[in-house]
Amino acid sequence: MSVSTYKPNSTDCAAYSGVGDLGEGSANVNSSLTDFATALSGGDLTNVSTDDANFHSISNGAYGASGHRVKIKIAETPADISKITITAKGYGDTIAPGWWLFAYNVTSGLWEYTGVTHATGSKDTLTFDITSSIASYIDGTGFFNFCVHTVARIGLVNYDYLYYAECVVTYTAAPTTSIKKVNGVAYASIKKISGVAIASVKKVSGLS
Repeated sequence: MSVSTYKPNSTDCAAYSGVGDLGEGSANVNSSLTDFATALSGGDLTNVSTDDANFHSISNGAYGASGHRVKIKIAETPADISKITITAKGYGDTIAPGWWLFAYNVTSGLWEYTGVTHATGSKDTLTFDITSSIASYIDGTGFFNFCVHTVARIGLVNYDYLYYAECVVTYTAAPTTSIKKVNGVAYASIKKISGVAIASVKKVSGLS
């Protein structure tokens, strides 16, 4: 197995913040990607892409749910992926359940609640593994979305604090073929990405 790690500032990836127009106490995000749509840039993007004490925060303005969305461009072919691990570090509303982690299902067009929450006013780590129906979470251009947000409140200000986010893709690497020539003799070998040879062929000059 091989692993690729993506962050919001990785190539073609992004992070967004905003406020979801949800009913009070709701843990659901609407069925589109329109919530949490203000793109982070510069130092804000660096803050949520670096695992340290810096963060980006967003207020709900006393209505709705404040949150952050992470958009990842996955280079691997969905059929080769065995697991997608999403991680967010931060916190939200101190009223339980406080801070929720969701993944976007492209097939259903809905945000899916992972069951992972945090409800104190201090930094914590939310993480979840997607291990089935992988292709349902990646669109036709390779994008995968996940988000964290607070519980929706009406008349109560709350903040979503995001310190760090990442997406780790575990996949089976395709075999590679290499050909080299030594003293007029051509050698072809097929190796796994890990470097373990699974087949080799030697061709002696003048023979086919």
